[in-house]
Amino acid sequence: MENRVSADSRGIGFVHWIKHKRFAIVYWLKQKAFVVEIIGGTMIVSGLIWVGVILLWYVASDPIKFLGLLATSIIALLGVIGALWSSFKDVREFLKARHLNRGPLFYKAVLITNSVALLLSAVLVLVRFDPYTHLGWQVLSSPFNSTNDYYWHEQLATGKSAFGNCTFDQADRTYHVTATKPVSHYCVATSTDYSDFIYEVQMKFIIGDCGGIVFRADRASDNVYTFNICQNQTYCLWRFIGPFGIGKNHNLIGCNGQSGNLPTILQGNDGGTKPITLAVEARGEKFVLFVNHQILDEGFDFSNQELKEGEIGVDASSDTGTPRTEVAFSNATVWIFNGT
Repeated sequence: MENRVSADSRGIGFVHWIKHKRFAIVYWLKQKAFVVEIIGGTMIVSGLIWVGVILLWYVASDPIKFLGLLATSIIALLGVIGALWSSFKDVREFLKARHLNRGPLFYKAVLITNSVALLLSAVLVLVRFDPYTHLGWQVLSSPFNSTNDYYWHEQLATGKSAFGNCTFDQADRTYHVTATKPVSHYCVATSTDYSDFIYEVQMKFIIGDCGGIVFRADRASDNVYTFNICQNQTYCLWRFIGPFGIGKNHNLIGCNGQSGNLPTILQGNDGGTKPITLAVEARGEKFVLFVNHQILDEGFDFSNQELKEGEIGVDASSDTGTPRTEVAFSNATVWIFNGT
């Protein structure tokens, strides 16, 4: 009899232990669920807020416009909250009752998630937006090192390109542009068509005089903007209105042997051994020229022959008396501004 009572007691004790453990597990799971709910909710809300900020930054393409859009968005959001305040109040009371005494956890979650979201937003701006204005979104990145490159192609000296050629050099994995007469010879990236953008390349002189970038080009008519720097540390941005052979150059920025602060920027680097980074910011009729990520000069094209959009490319130019100029290019990148 005593053995039976003892066995029954152990059975009842075991049942109570199971119930207690089940209650403890359920309680632990509920606590974890509350934690996940708080952290997950703040992560979603914070993520949406910072995605919205990044979108506003991209849409604005200008710091002043961004501040205006941000202020307008905040006012609009406050207006929505005010219009739906009774619903927001009910939600707030529900969450307050559900997460009673979890205020510190909520504030920690908000602080951590917003810090992470801010860090990721900063990384996104640094990685995907241009390093010059931090307003342009990257749309092209080409290493210039392969015949498999989607944008760049080899071009032999034929037809109206009889005074130069463009080829891939497999030895140093760069794109070489050669001018064999005292002219400017260029090659464009097919399937490109930009209006307002920042365009950057790295270039190195192999032999000869000048080299640089072309943009808003129309290969069919030979209308093109060209930004060149030369080994004698002069620079020039000009517009050429074709057709080839009878067209005319129109000097816009620099030119006529002007050096400006180019020697200071280059610091003795003539581009023969160490690559030079060349870039142009084109926004409407305004152009800003960069060398090694520093502003070289800026100017405008207010003429009725201003080129609005077109292809990008690279060029080599020989002066009179120079039989051949060859320039090697690598790492082409384009960032566009909203709507272009």
